[in-house]
Amino acid sequence: MVGTYYYKSEDILNNIEYGDKVFVKGNLNMPNNSTVPKTFNYKKYLNNKYIYYSLEVSGIEIVEHSNNILYKFKNKINKRINNNPYLKTFILGDKSLIDDNIYDSYQKLGISHLFALSGMHVGLLSSIILKLFKKTGKKTKYFIVDIILLIYGFIVLFPASIKRCITFLIISNFNEVFELELSSIKILLLTISILIFLNINIIYDIGFIYSICTVGGIIVSKEFIDDVNSFKSAIKLSLIAFLFSMPVSLWTYHEINLLSIIYNLFYVPFVSLLVYPLSLLSLLIPLLLSVFNFLISILEKTVLFFSHIKIFNVYMGFNIYELFIIYLLLILFILYRKKILLMGIIFIFILDVSMPYLDNNYYINYFDVGQGDSSLIVTPNKRDVILIDTGGRANRKDSYYVSDNVISYIKYMGIYKIDYIIIT
Repeated sequence: MVGTYYYKSEDILNNIEYGDKVFVKGNLNMPNNSTVPKTFNYKKYLNNKYIYYSLEVSGIEIVEHSNNILYKFKNKINKRINNNPYLKTFILGDKSLIDDNIYDSYQKLGISHLFALSGMHVGLLSSIILKLFKKTGKKTKYFIVDIILLIYGFIVLFPASIKRCITFLIISNFNEVFELELSSIKILLLTISILIFLNINIIYDIGFIYSICTVGGIIVSKEFIDDVNSFKSAIKLSLIAFLFSMPVSLWTYHEINLLSIIYNLFYVPFVSLLVYPLSLLSLLIPLLLSVFNFLISILEKTVLFFSHIKIFNVYMGFNIYELFIIYLLLILFILYRKKILLMGIIFIFILDVSMPYLDNNYYINYFDVGQGDSSLIVTPNKRDVILIDTGGRANRKDSYYVSDNVISYIKYMGIYKIDYIIIT
């Protein structure tokens, strides 16, 4: 069960801590299915996490504070963070405090993965621990790493991408200690098998899918990525990460930014080598927080600037069959370097982009937008796109947002511009 509580004062929030037992009362509801095709289905999302009901909480009362040492440790970290949005993101994996407009800009640039706890964070943490214990025996230092990673996973509530990273690293460490000589691809396949055995629904988790596809692509492309010139190697790595995450992005969000390869060349080292390590240091040495906030301001200002460059944004909808075909052609191209395979990928993209302009039919789409209907009319050959009403909601700043589902479906249709809008 998942619950929603709208609090009138922050007193209750200041008293509740991670791990506390609470008594809640409210109205039990069934989550709703998405009524707009090709958009986020909240009910399915919850069901895949074995959550079948939502509770609109009308009251909450603390029954008992937790004595669990790990929860106490997490609560101390949370207090030191003091609601700093980016410290909470990088250390606890909670992005809820980041402004929606700014996070949307990260997504548009194709760098939002830097704010999801993933292999970058786990790998860096693992490297730091190994350096700290480099003088201890091989078995001991890898055992310490595994224990600390499991504690870290508990603190951040084991999101799917972190489960993949930690499981992969633990198997890799086991492989190193006992000299089993397992290849990286075998370790990845073993990781996938273990996680699916423990929870088969993990295959529906978008973080897990992104993680597996991107890491798998990097492993398969290792020979291509390795280069004497470190700058060329970084470009190749960014290219491979983009290519292997792109089909999932188009399948899920119906949007990619072709410049994300270049953006990642700058933002990945900026975040992984400066911002993320500084977030950990700021937790230990609060005097560094001003430097950390300065770097975050640079990050936000540059991202907001670049997000207004939209000529390299591509909108299209992939189906599951195209997804598999694209990945198959990508892997075969990396392994055999046959240009015909690359041409096949390009042909699928050209076909998807051009088909709507060759379609002589009229289309009228009706959307349920909560408080009524919205209609999207597309004329033959996509000459005119007409939207009647938008749906949406007002935020606390009195701005009005068009329904996310309407925008998502418009992107799925490959529509870049609405020619006429009618508000009734």
